[in-house]
Amino acid sequence: MKLYYCPCCAHSRKVLLALYEKNIPFEGELINTRDPVSMKRLRSDQNPFGALPCLVDGEERVFEPSVIVEYLDQFGDLEPQLIPEDRELARKTRAFDRISELYLVEPAMWLRAKSRTLEKPEDEADVQKRRSMVETAMSLFDRELRGKNFLLNNRLSLGDLSLAGAMVDLPAVGVDLSPWTHAARWSRRMAARPSWRRMTTDSGPQGAALASA
Repeated sequence: MKLYYCPCCAHSRKVLLALYEKNIPFEGELINTRDPVSMKRLRSDQNPFGALPCLVDGEERVFEPSVIVEYLDQFGDLEPQLIPEDRELARKTRAFDRISELYLVEPAMWLRAKSRTLEKPEDEADVQKRRSMVETAMSLFDRELRGKNFLLNNRLSLGDLSLAGAMVDLPAVGVDLSPWTHAARWSRRMAARPSWRRMTTDSGPQGAALASA
């Protein structure tokens, strides 16, 4: 099993955390997304969309991060089960995952890119729109995490991995996490888990940067 990834990407972090939580052996290949040659090779050899992460398991090529986590979960003897068999709990963790993707990861990526190209006065309205998305999502997660160890009470799930991978990028785009005390406390607990420590130590300088984030 081989994972093509970049730890500076929230999508890759979600999958790395899943692999480490489930203790699944894998070979990792860091991809420099700024290197045209590496990206061309990724598109031609592994993922025609050129997106990370990409999991290769024998003849299987699995592209999307949440789909990769679901693929890993088919190994039922490898706990924790990140998408519960209970249909209601599965629905909830998938919803948390989508909220993180749509209202934290995507706005953060947009804000990071826009911070280098902000020129037109009307761009400021778009900036505020994305910040409002982030604030709304963080307020929701803060309420959900009040008095809980994880989003699904006492069990780690896909939603936790998605949120953990997303939150680490927010301070870099000017989001102050201190108002959301329950989420901030939960984030510190997630960063203390062995899976997060392995991710930061096994991913070179980019992983080391996460350890100090």
